[in-house]
Amino acid sequence: MKKIVIIGSGVGGATVAKELSHLNMDIKVIEKGRFVDKLGNAAIFGLYDQASKKQSKQGVLVYSTFMGGGAGVVSCANGVRVIPSELKDRGIELEAEFQEVEKELGINPVPESHIGPRTEKIMKAAKDLNCNIQPMQKFIDFDKCIKCGMCVLGCAYGAKWSPLVYIEQAQKNGVEFLYETCVEEILSIDGEVKGVRAIGPKGEITFEADLVILAAGGVGSAIILQNSGVENAGGNFFADLYV
Repeated sequence: MKKIVIIGSGVGGATVAKELSHLNMDIKVIEKGRFVDKLGNAAIFGLYDQASKKQSKQGVLVYSTFMGGGAGVVSCANGVRVIPSELKDRGIELEAEFQEVEKELGINPVPESHIGPRTEKIMKAAKDLNCNIQPMQKFIDFDKCIKCGMCVLGCAYGAKWSPLVYIEQAQKNGVEFLYETCVEEILSIDGEVKGVRAIGPKGEITFEADLVILAAGGVGSAIILQNSGVENAGGNFFADLYV
């Protein structure tokens, strides 16, 4: 049976795990953080990587969350298409994929009922300047949303889609999730991947694999690749300083 190791259980890792779970494979998902089933409380702040004080060369502090489902659990649920015209110019047509994701995650624009007075003022000012401002696309069921504004603690009302949905589906199909286990490097011999080395609750552990799928986020993936001998990994890293 083919052995697959997926590093990270966030949006990417959980999606791949769910998709592959229908196949006859030995699949393990290794997650640095722990699984949290009680969302929407301040305890979630303890999962933000604040202590390490990761900073860019420009001094920007980069916050990350380590938990089952990753940053997808505490995101603001923005579901905007990413550079579709630029991709199309390079011969990459993703219209069908965009539509599939938007349907599956229930992506739709923020309705008027959920637009606050300050946002209304911004929208009016933008229109006065002839800016074509549009409501944000969100993967939120607004019939369930109580407008608490605490998406960054995880949605306790089931209104927002998160990778936890896919984790549950993958587990039902036999995928094994290992939490509080940090992958240090990808192991290879003569350029061929053989597995990963990680640190778990009981110390160092090695996992053999025929295929390793790296989905540890923009920062985490680059660090693992650097530890694995890919020196220029993360060289073009870009962070959107929206928050």
